[in-house]
Amino acid sequence: MDDYGKRLFFGEAPPHFPPQRLATDTNLTIAKGIGVSLVKNGISLPEGSHAHDSYEFLLPYVMPQTRLDKLEFRPEPNTIYAFNPNQAHGPSRPVSNCYFSAVMIDRSLIRKVSRSISGTSDVYFKNKADAFFTGFNELLSLFACEARNRQQGYELILESLAIQIVVNLLRTVENNVSFPVREKNYYEKTNIKKAIDFLMESYHDTLSLNALAQVANLSPYHFIRVFKAETGKTPFEFLLDIKIDRASQLLGSGQHSITQVCYMTGFNSLSHFTTAFKRKTGLTPSEYRKQVCKQS
Repeated sequence: MDDYGKRLFFGEAPPHFPPQRLATDTNLTIAKGIGVSLVKNGISLPEGSHAHDSYEFLLPYVMPQTRLDKLEFRPEPNTIYAFNPNQAHGPSRPVSNCYFSAVMIDRSLIRKVSRSISGTSDVYFKNKADAFFTGFNELLSLFACEARNRQQGYELILESLAIQIVVNLLRTVENNVSFPVREKNYYEKTNIKKAIDFLMESYHDTLSLNALAQVANLSPYHFIRVFKAETGKTPFEFLLDIKIDRASQLLGSGQHSITQVCYMTGFNSLSHFTTAFKRKTGLTPSEYRKQVCKQS
């Protein structure tokens, strides 16, 4: 774990157990201002509190008695616990074999997204939410998978997922931020069309969320929200559909090998191309080509 990861998870004070334990005892991902730690086979924690400048969101499955400031409680499953920057927290006694997921988010990222949504960057969460939202674990798993595999377009996907994670937490865990109601307007709709045209032309290139948002002249958060409102899909989902549609055309033409089609459509791994293609079409690229040949 590098110095940034240590500060994100533990703050400036020395931790009660070696930071490297987090890398060995959990599935650990750190990218785009977010750290995700998913316990694998149970982890032992010493007694003691710590604090950090980042926000922490704890999803307990089996957790010991925990201290938050001066309050002691036993974390309940299917609940999100939010720890604000510099709030002291930790096990109130030594414990072994506990299971949880922890999401650490850089203070600057929370402030940036919140300011984009509401104009308010000073965010303070209520410490407990009654239940975490549907699909939250899937979002975390997808984030970790993209950061680990680094397939073509992963930067765009990670940036998009990071914003989705933060926005969903701002919506779900009670806090001091209010969400203004925004109505769609023709200006935004026109600029989303520009972004779609850009995707259609540049689908095989390396794209970033910021670059797409700049084409639409919107902040990244508003771009994702308006894009999905207009198309019914996230920018990543839309981009993947373009790639698969183009790959289908190339496979059907019979003029290129499957490997050539893979790289021509912006995938940098044949296995990733095959998996994505089958997920969208129900067939592998070779199965699809055979089916098209039979029909022609």
